[in-house]
Amino acid sequence: MSLGADGPCSQAYQDVITELAGRGVAVFVSAGNDGTFVDSPANCSGVMAVTGLRQVGSKVGFSSLGLDAGIDAPAGNCINTGVGQPCRFSIITTTDQGTTVPAGPTYTDQINFNVGTSFSRQSSREQRG
Repeated sequence: MSLGADGPCSQAYQDVITELAGRGVAVFVSAGNDGTFVDSPANCSGVMAVTGLRQVGSKVGFSSLGLDAGIDAPAGNCINTGVGQPCRFSIITTTDQGTTVPAGPTYTDQINFNVGTSFSRQSSREQRG
């Protein structure tokens, strides 16, 4: 899941995660992108929090981290960028151009880039097969 909230795990999140775990579902959640402690719901009991790595395999600065973190995966990293300059290590992915309704697919690139632990979560799901 790619969700995020500040603070401890809410009872509503915990109830859903407990039900999923009871049905044999492994729950992977993005750790967060504020560079501090793992965000909710990644800090709920029964969740595998996914942190982000930069292109060289070390934790990327924006990724949240802490004792709740359980696995990490590529999250992209924009280094040496300024306004209008390319992101050297963007996560290349598809997205929809719409803002309120689907408007058709497009790809991200080094100018229209995506980075974050949400993409780590997708990468770890793909790695599991």
